[in-house]
Amino acid sequence: MMRNSSGNVLVYILIAVAMLAGLSYAVTQGGRGGDDYITGERARAGAMKLLDYTNALANAVTQLTLRGCDETQISFDNQIDTSRYNNALAPSDESCNIFSLNGGGVQYDEALDVIYTGDYKIGDVGTGEMELMADIRTSQSVCIKINEILGVDNTGADGPPVDKLSAGDYFDGSYGDAGAATSNQLISSSELKGRSAGCRVNSGTGDSAIYRFHKALLIR
Repeated sequence: MMRNSSGNVLVYILIAVAMLAGLSYAVTQGGRGGDDYITGERARAGAMKLLDYTNALANAVTQLTLRGCDETQISFDNQIDTSRYNNALAPSDESCNIFSLNGGGVQYDEALDVIYTGDYKIGDVGTGEMELMADIRTSQSVCIKINEILGVDNTGADGPPVDKLSAGDYFDGSYGDAGAATSNQLISSSELKGRSAGCRVNSGTGDSAIYRFHKALLIR
């Protein structure tokens, strides 16, 4: 009787050890998949943040122009970056300021590496004039996710397509001359032209690649 009891206890112990081993394997394997899931969700969250922010900017520009602001009066002047976006053509009451409660009412995001400029042109969009654009630096994973959301093909060696913009001035009410635009002022890749927004490799390759997301806030 004692021998049977000892044998049964040993069987139960072996079963428990096997179950714990199986559970441990499942947890470790699930953890690897979970890491991929978390990374993907973070990329999507970052992508949606940039898309929501630039959509708010574009909506503000539309509202201000409907209220009577000329496209040259739009101002990105703000309380954080107080020197780059001074627009002498903007009304003094800030009624044409994107980041003023008297104007567009958008909250300025100082964490972004962004330029607001009137010196870039998107191919096959608008009438051929330079667009009013936000151009924001981001990561590879967020860049790829933005394009997936927008339906842009990620066909480049590093994922997103390549289009190199580098000649934009901070917007002060003036727009560049589209007739004299150089290649580094033009979105011309087949994946991105004809679209008001998209993400690209702006310079470099591999670990040195720089990724930027652009959004036309006013198509001209």
